[in-house]
Order: sequence, then C-alpha cells, then structure tokens
Amino acid sequence: PPPPPLAAPLPPALASTTLQLLSTPPPLPPAAAPEAAPPEPAEPAVSVSSVVGRLPAMLLPDSEARYEHVASGLQNLGAEAGQAARESDAAARAKAAARTAGPRQSPPHVVVLGDERVGKSTVVGRLRLAARTRDVPLRVHEGLPACLPACAAPPDLSAVSTAVIVWTAEAGCLCGPLDGYVDRYLRLLQAAAPGKPPRQTIVLCNRTDECPCPLPEIACLMQKRPQAIFLAGSALRGTNMAPLWRFVETCAAPRLQGA
Repeated sequence: PPPPPLAAPLPPALASTTLQLLSTPPPLPPAAAPEAAPPEPAEPAVSVSSVVGRLPAMLLPDSEARYEHVASGLQNLGAEAGQAARESDAAARAKAAARTAGPRQSPPHVVVLGDERVGKSTVVGRLRLAARTRDVPLRVHEGLPACLPACAAPPDLSAVSTAVIVWTAEAGCLCGPLDGYVDRYLRLLQAAAPGKPPRQTIVLCNRTDECPCPLPEIACLMQKRPQAIFLAGSALRGTNMAPLWRFVETCAAPRLQGA
C-alpha cells in the first residue's frame, strides 16, 4: 500500500518555541525551610546560699557531721587570714621602726663633755670638720647618755680613748672651780663606761676672747691632774683649734688603728 501522507510542516515561529520548551528543564520544586533546632533547656540560676546550703550534703553522708566539718573549715580559714594579717602588720611596723632608727652608729673615739652654754657643739663641729678635711675616720660624740633626750639612743662609749672637757670662766656660766668641774665629768664618764676610763683628758677653757681663764684655776688643775692637757681658746673664732685637733688626733690614733 502506499505510504501515509506526511503532516504539513510547522510554521518557523512555532517550531522555535516548541524547541525551546522541549530543551528547558522543568523547574525544581521549592526547597523546604530547615527545621529550627529545639532550644536547649536553660540552666537554673544558682545562688551562693543554695551552694552553701548543699555543701554539707556534697561532702559527707551525715548531715550534722557535714555541717560541723564545713563550719570548722571556715573557722580555720578565718583564723589563718587573721594570723597572716597580724604578721603583715608586724613586719610593716618592724620596717618602719628600722627606717626611723636608721643605721647603727659606730662607737665614738672622742667624747666632748661640759655644762650647757659652754660651747660644746661648736667644739664638736670644729673637730668633725677637721676630721673630714684631713680624711681621718675620727668619730666624735657630744654628751653622756644621762644628758641625752629620752628619744635618743645611748651611745656605746667602749671605744672612747679621749675626753674633751669644755669649761668657761664667764660669769653667766655657773661651772664652778675648774678642778672640781673636771672631776665631776670624769666620774660621770666612768659611770657611763665602767672599767674603761679615757686614756687622755683634754681640758679646754673656751671663750677666752671674751673672758680670759684665771691663772689660779689652771695651776690648781695641773697640780691635781698633771697628766691632763690644758688649752685656752675660742671654738667660735677658731683660736687654738688647730692645737686641739692635733692633740685629739694624736690621742685617738692608737684606737683608730684597731677600729
């Protein structure tokens, strides 16, 4: 039999539209939204009181024993903290006392003695200046422990080899006779350093530029103490301070060599 007749061809515009529809893939279905994760359960708030209340139960099986154990532990902690605070305070006080007291001073080699207003401080200043100028390690101290203020530390007079006793003949200074004045201060020095008397005594009649030293006083002193060295001068004006320094340096030199 004869073949069936062919279908009539499609128009060009319809043919291109049909071809595009056949080549385009079908649209995918919309993606489902991801399911949200279930929220985690919130932890309950914990208070300090609740923890402290549960401490006995977390430590020991017996409730009364647990409570006593925790209470004793807290008491021990408080005692240790108090002890540490006390030790810290004591250490701070010790450091403050050490700073206030300062470094320990070495024993003096020379002690300058005398009543008030006779010029002891000026004499000490002259001797210390001479020692610094000549680079001599000579230590000079003024006064005795009984004459110092209550807040001052008493000096160690064990190394004293020379005593300089300052006297003046001024009418305003009631020093008394020179020989009795020297005896009084040597007794006081012997009481302050028993068993170690000074090897040399130097007597200085100070302020002779204002009031000369009476000759009978000098004669009486030399008669009673011929080993003593007597000088007349003025520490304020510097009169006879060079001879005084030479005597002090010579008398203290043996003790300085062993210091």
